[in-house]
Amino acid sequence: MRYRGRGRGRRTQYLVRWSGLGNEHLEWLDEDNLVGAEEKVLEYLQDVLRHAQDSIN
Repeated sequence: MRYRGRGRGRRTQYLVRWSGLGNEHLEWLDEDNLVGAEEKVLEYLQDVLRHAQDSIN
């Protein structure tokens, strides 16, 4: 999973890799469209934070 945020007024999007499908099925989805995937998004954000902290230390 990756994310991108774009300028003022634009929504945060996450690059979603669907389980069991190849990279040709990667899809950018708005944060609002990830209903039911909140736990995966939280895991991803915690991982990003952990990596950022490791790079500082």
